[in-house]
Amino acid sequence: HLESLTSVYDILEKKYTSNEDRLRDIIKRLEILPQIREQGQENLENAPDLRMRLAAQKAQIAYSSFGELSNALYKMAKVEQTQKKINTVSIVAREALKKYADFLRDTLEKKEYTDFRLGEENYSALLKDVYFLSEPISKYQKTVEAEIEETQKILKSLLAPYLLDILSEEEQAQRTDEEGNLVVLPSDYYLVRNTKFSQTPTLGEIAPTYASVYQQASQFFTEQELFVMPDLALSLQKNPQYLKQPYTASLFLPPYPFAARQSGDLLLNIPSEEDTADLTNLFTYSDIRIDAVQKMMPGIHLSYNATLDSQQVLTNISNDMFYVNGWAAYSLKFAQKAGFFEDEADNLNIAWLNYKRALYALADIKMQTKTLNYTQTLDMLISAGINDEEATERIDFLAINPANALSYVIGAKEFEKL
Repeated sequence: HLESLTSVYDILEKKYTSNEDRLRDIIKRLEILPQIREQGQENLENAPDLRMRLAAQKAQIAYSSFGELSNALYKMAKVEQTQKKINTVSIVAREALKKYADFLRDTLEKKEYTDFRLGEENYSALLKDVYFLSEPISKYQKTVEAEIEETQKILKSLLAPYLLDILSEEEQAQRTDEEGNLVVLPSDYYLVRNTKFSQTPTLGEIAPTYASVYQQASQFFTEQELFVMPDLALSLQKNPQYLKQPYTASLFLPPYPFAARQSGDLLLNIPSEEDTADLTNLFTYSDIRIDAVQKMMPGIHLSYNATLDSQQVLTNISNDMFYVNGWAAYSLKFAQKAGFFEDEADNLNIAWLNYKRALYALADIKMQTKTLNYTQTLDMLISAGINDEEATERIDFLAINPANALSYVIGAKEFEKL
């Protein structure tokens, strides 16, 4: 039911018609938000605890950041009557969000525990009926486990030389095995990254850096005759607070309304001046290059240029995360193999990203099939080298988005077969 608010932000961000028409559509949606809130409360029966907790958090974020939305709408309106209408519906919508957040928290305190996991049968049905993946889950798990083994080997080989340079002789001696080899752990990535590859642009340079990488990648792949230059426009904007996701640099909005051949939009999660951690965690120059290749060229944005000029085809593609996420992961590997990435930081960060994606895919399978519970899955990720905060965020995401992590690994494998 909170997704109804997401549609408001989509209309705000996508300039598909005049401001007046978009405001009319947004006002209509905000007006019915109280009814949607009531429906949500009536329909909520025995929902899993974790889903309710995350929904309550999302409702609270929507409530606290609503001023950002109403201010943007007010600035769009040029007519005084429309401005007054925006103020009126904003008050009503914001109150509905607060009531929903309070309701979810109160209900959560009173209810008994309910398992959020799908179970093997339902997880298998989701893959088969929704994403047309009919192989046994055990086969996908073996594919993922092989991917973990391969990506971890690559990651460790890239980390080793940097560790020899960073660690003191005493530290190296403490981490040397019986055969005289330095023991390298996946978690050493954080040390190497923070020591060697933490250079970032300023906040004001983030969007221009993305644009520069987009131009470089477009030129590189067209000159190599690997891909054609996208013919759909692409805009870069700052992502509203409500749509931001932790540990994510950007959000890509497809070129809808599809029939109108509108532009794609890359919404950047540009941090505030106080959030220096988000800047160094998400927006080093290498992070931007990697994200731009996956989301822009030859990533997701290009995939909408290369499809048939059919609204139905584009709609199907947009809804199939194995296509969208799989193409993003595949395009990154393709770009690396084609020689687009020459920087040492790029190759290390790509190795880490591929390793994490394989780990998350395994966590997805084991948690949703009830092989592991929430705590056991979290322990698995932390033991494999993911820091506590990121591991917790990712497990929460996987809990309410089954098969999402799997889509990157299996989707990319399907493109590799073509």
